[in-house]
Amino acid sequence: MDQKDNTILIVEDDAGLSELLSDIVQNCGYKAITVHSAKTALEWLQVQIPFLMILDYSLPDKNAKELIAELNLLVPFKVPFIVSTGQGDERVAVDMMKLGARDYIVKDNNFIELIPLVITRVGNEIKNENKIKLAEVALIELSQFNNQIVGAVHNGIVVLDTEMRYKIWNPYMESVYGLMASEVIGKHPLDLFPFLKDCGVIESIEKALSGVISPTIDYQFSIPSTGKSGWISDVSVPLLSSSGDIIGVISSVNNITKRKQAEESLRESEALHRSILTASPDIIVVCDMVGHIQMISSSAFTFYGCEKEDDFINRNIFQFLIPEDVEKAQISISHRIDATLKGVVEYRIMRADGLLVFAEVNTDVIRDDNGTPTNMVLVIRDITERKYVEQALKESEQYTNSILSAIPDLIFILDSHGVYLDFKTGSVKDLGFSKDRFINKTVFEILPAPVAF
Repeated sequence: MDQKDNTILIVEDDAGLSELLSDIVQNCGYKAITVHSAKTALEWLQVQIPFLMILDYSLPDKNAKELIAELNLLVPFKVPFIVSTGQGDERVAVDMMKLGARDYIVKDNNFIELIPLVITRVGNEIKNENKIKLAEVALIELSQFNNQIVGAVHNGIVVLDTEMRYKIWNPYMESVYGLMASEVIGKHPLDLFPFLKDCGVIESIEKALSGVISPTIDYQFSIPSTGKSGWISDVSVPLLSSSGDIIGVISSVNNITKRKQAEESLRESEALHRSILTASPDIIVVCDMVGHIQMISSSAFTFYGCEKEDDFINRNIFQFLIPEDVEKAQISISHRIDATLKGVVEYRIMRADGLLVFAEVNTDVIRDDNGTPTNMVLVIRDITERKYVEQALKESEQYTNSILSAIPDLIFILDSHGVYLDFKTGSVKDLGFSKDRFINKTVFEILPAPVAF
């Protein structure tokens, strides 16, 4: 239906008066449409909506009362109208005002002077009413929009008035606490959640009402009636009116239970790792893929000649190797990454005090969910004593071999079963036959029986 915001419909059967009213309407700043019967007026009003209607009470086919009654049945809107009549009748005037007439004017000597004043006054009233209606519609739409936002956000929105009574409790809060908005609205926080006092939330709300914004508060909650429990992060700020006055508090609430559980699991995992590091007789080092140390067991302090963990953290593990072994270590790590190297590798390490020590290192690569290497775990065993023993043994063997080689006699080494294991002689020619003839054979197989026994 077409809305005629600047059109006044004149329903008047007197052609001369109709033309005069049309001029007055146009002089008042409106467009005039004239019809001369109730039937024509009803037909026009079913397809168009005028800003105002000037309605003659006595029409040839219907009076104004009958026209308005029929119009109310035909269209779903109220048309603002002014009634004019040839002779005053108080009873008729009252009836028309009840039907919604904005004014009732008698066609007397003052009619021509009064009608523009009435049109202007009623027109201003209608314009103001339309503005109010538009503002109300906009307010309703804004309120619905805000409600949709509050209901859709993935965090809790809580609004309290200046008396600290809940005004808004959005669906997120319903799911976290297990309490519906109808159970919360209008109540004081401590009526439902006594634990809010001890965790500082009530104090935070009170400060917000005085204009002070407190830091975010993390607190643990438990609702026995709903069985809900966990951790909440809450921040409260003043709720201001358009004039800047504090009219309440708005709180943003997040469920951080999963985060707290993850933090607790991480602490437990770190404590477990620390226990493993402390209990292990071997040195355990965790570092990133370029060798920066992130965690190290206390058994490393003595081995490396350092006093505390801070002497290691963020230093590079390659710094402890002698320069000649750094490239060897880098190549080894690349082979660990592509899984072509397993087992231990020996390195020479220079302690903080300059002493050379030896280590046996086994390395494992930690990868993320995509298989990308992120960290390395090194298990280091001190083999310095073993290396010195091996060196001493080697030197002893060389010394013994030198002595044996200097003795001109033949010397044979046998086990407890008479099996030849080795021999020493200044000249192999003294044997009389090859070494293969008697090594790993018994004296009974080599020597004559009288000699062997």
